[in-house]
Amino acid sequence: MTRLFKRKRSQVLPAAIPKANVKRVQAYQLVEGFTRCPVASDGNCFYTATGFFCGTNALEMRSIVMSYFIYKKAEYSIFFESEADFLEAVRANRQDRVWNSELCDIAPHAVAQILKRDIIIHNFDGSTIQEITTPLENKDEIIAPPIHLFRSYNHYEILIPNNKLPNKNICPLPDISAFYEVIDLCDDEVYDLDIEDYDDCMSCDKDFKCLIKF
Repeated sequence: MTRLFKRKRSQVLPAAIPKANVKRVQAYQLVEGFTRCPVASDGNCFYTATGFFCGTNALEMRSIVMSYFIYKKAEYSIFFESEADFLEAVRANRQDRVWNSELCDIAPHAVAQILKRDIIIHNFDGSTIQEITTPLENKDEIIAPPIHLFRSYNHYEILIPNNKLPNKNICPLPDISAFYEVIDLCDDEVYDLDIEDYDDCMSCDKDFKCLIKF
């Protein structure tokens, strides 16, 4: 389903940095050619980081992604032991500050399809950065340059290319009316929730601010 393109590069520290600051720089891990924008480690980091690129807060982004998983249930449930396990994982991950299960591995693919942009993850393993590209499957739908994310030990942060102004890499959220807040009420397996519980899961605080620390 997903084609991954990987490229490794060693991380080089600028020679001009005083020795006293080397450890501090290494701890933060500079990414050549990008400005790295820290994101709070609160269980919402992936949704905060990806939502930044479409002007959407973390709670809304999480809700959108989970709705897309249900919409594409046949495609994504194959990564789980059973469809019931998949639906339970989606149900659990609708909750704020939850980041677990196999959904974490396939969430970048879902977001690439939702935002209609390739996603390039710069994964730092402690010594090198490995670039992992999750492409939009239908290249004719691409609406903007790739989204770049920094990941270290399963924590995501925002990367903005230094050759672009920040707002040049931010695009409005594409039309999601085909799947957002749409649920097949004829399918008893979708959720074992009453209407009030479902509304609580889907609701978002419109005044919620992205937890980005510039």
